[in-house]
Amino acid sequence: MTQTLIIKTIDSTDNQGIDQFIRFPYTLYKGNPLWGNPLDEDVKKRITPTLNPYLQKGDFQLWIVQDESKTIVGRIAAFAPFKEKIGQLGFFECTENYSVAKLLFDTVKKWMLNHKMEAIDGPVNFGMRDEFWGCLVEGEYEPVYNMPYNPPYYKEYFEKYGFLNYFNQITYLRPLELGILHPLVTRAGRRILKNKDFTVHTIGKDDPLLPSYFRDIYNNAWAEFDGVPPITLEEANKQMAMIKPIIDKRLLIFGFYKAQPISFFIMMPDIGQIFKRFNGKFGWWEKLKFFFLFKQGKSIDRVIGRIFGVIPEFQGKGMEAAMVVHFEDIVSQPDFPYKTLELNWIGDFNPTMMKVSKMIGGTEHKKHTTYRLPIVDHFDFHRAKVVNK
Repeated sequence: MTQTLIIKTIDSTDNQGIDQFIRFPYTLYKGNPLWGNPLDEDVKKRITPTLNPYLQKGDFQLWIVQDESKTIVGRIAAFAPFKEKIGQLGFFECTENYSVAKLLFDTVKKWMLNHKMEAIDGPVNFGMRDEFWGCLVEGEYEPVYNMPYNPPYYKEYFEKYGFLNYFNQITYLRPLELGILHPLVTRAGRRILKNKDFTVHTIGKDDPLLPSYFRDIYNNAWAEFDGVPPITLEEANKQMAMIKPIIDKRLLIFGFYKAQPISFFIMMPDIGQIFKRFNGKFGWWEKLKFFFLFKQGKSIDRVIGRIFGVIPEFQGKGMEAAMVVHFEDIVSQPDFPYKTLELNWIGDFNPTMMKVSKMIGGTEHKKHTTYRLPIVDHFDFHRAKVVNK
C-alpha cells in the first residue's frame, strides 16, 4: 500500500510549525547516543531571517512532511539568494524512507526553479561554514558542538536523487600529546618564532581589537574559496560575542607580521559535551548548570579546531607551523585539561591544510560531503576549485 505523504510549508510567523521543525530530530534520533543534540536556540538562529542576517539577502522557506497520521517524517529548509544562481538547502532530516526524501527534494527543486536558480548546494547552514554543514558520509562517532551527524542512508538518498559531490570536509583527530609533531613542522615553526618581525600569541576575549583581527584575516584568508562571502565588522562582533562566554584564552591563537594580523588558529572547548544533557533547552536552570560544569573544568576533554587561516601572501612561509608550535608549548603546561583536538572543516579543495593536519599528528576521523545538484540543463557542474596548492 502506498503511503500518503503531505508536504506542509512553514511560515516564518508560525511559531508552532517552527517548533515542530526544530524538535523533529528528537523523535528521529531517540535512543541514538551519537546524535549531537544541539540547542533549539542555535538552530532557530540559523533558520530565522530576523536572527540570521544572511537570510535577509534572499528568499527563505521551511517545509515539513507528515504521514497520513499527521506524524512528522521529514523536514528541509531552502534559501535562494537574490544576486546568485546557486541556491542552498539545509537542515534536512527524514525517516528511512526514500519517498520522504524525494518529496522534500522535489519541493525544494520546484521552489528553486521558480526563483530562477540553476543549481542547489546542500546540506548547508545558511551562513558561515562553521556549523551544521555537510552530510556525514564516513565516521560513526559522536559529533562535536554543532557539527552534523546523520544516518548512513542520507548519503544514499542525496546521491540517488542526483546530487553530485561538490567537495568533502575532512575532520582530523589529534591526541593532545607531546612529541607527535613532524620534525619539519617543529623546525619551521621555531624558525618563524625566532624572527622578530613575526609574533604569535593568544588573545583575551576582552581585547577590543579581537573582532577586527578576525574579520581582516577571515576575509583575506578565505577570499579564494567558492561560496564564502566576506564578513563585516558587525558580523565579526556578533561571532565573537557568541563565543565569548566559553572562550579559553589558551585556544585563541593569532599571528602577526610587524603588528599586521596575518593568521589565526581559533579553537574552543567542546561545549557539546555539556549541552547534550539539556535536551535542546537552555533556560535559566540549564544556564546555571552549564556555567557550573564549565567552570568546574571536568566535563570537557575535547577541543574543536573551529577555523585555521593564513592570509595568502604569508601562506606556506612557516606561519602555519609557528601557530601549531606555539600551541604545542601551551599543551605542555601541567594544568592543560584537554585530551584530544578535532580539526573540523578541512576541505579536500585545500591540499595544503590536509597535509598540515597530517603533519601535526592528525588522522582522518570523519568525512562530510557538500553536494551540488544542477537543476537546469545548461549548468556546467565542476567540483570546488582547488586552492592553496
